[in-house]
Amino acid sequence: MTEIKGGIAKEQIAEEFFFSSAEAPQQVANTVQPVFNVGDKYSNVVASGELVATGSTTVYTTPTEEDFYLTNAYLNSQCDSACDSTEINLNVVVGGKSCELIHFMKFSASSYSRFEDMSFPFPIKLDRNSAITITHTYAAGNATVGASIVGFTKTTPKTRS
Repeated sequence: MTEIKGGIAKEQIAEEFFFSSAEAPQQVANTVQPVFNVGDKYSNVVASGELVATGSTTVYTTPTEEDFYLTNAYLNSQCDSACDSTEINLNVVVGGKSCELIHFMKFSASSYSRFEDMSFPFPIKLDRNSAITITHTYAAGNATVGASIVGFTKTTPKTRS
């Protein structure tokens, strides 16, 4: 059995889980790994966008001076019964390549409503200064597409020369 070692870390874990450090079960060490970020600056980012025509729109553009990590993405689409074949994408850029993170297709004229909500337990690092976009194509009818993202920025410490 693994033991929790280190007085300060053990006390912080105990405070977080509302029990005294003297009573902290040793089994916690087998399933919980505490992570303490020291000196990093984080800021939450929540952004959304909507598209009511064929084309694309930018939901969020990642910063140029900070790393951006995507933790959640949501895409929804609603089409009326006259809306023909349609394609909906939420696009991100990872490692210099554009990726369809979420992709919907509809093949016939009929009313349609769909959503997808994704959470990433391991945040996805997107390229700096890259756009998170919605693309939507259709020829007839009325449709609305919306997207939301949640993530955080992290300032990378500068190295000394």
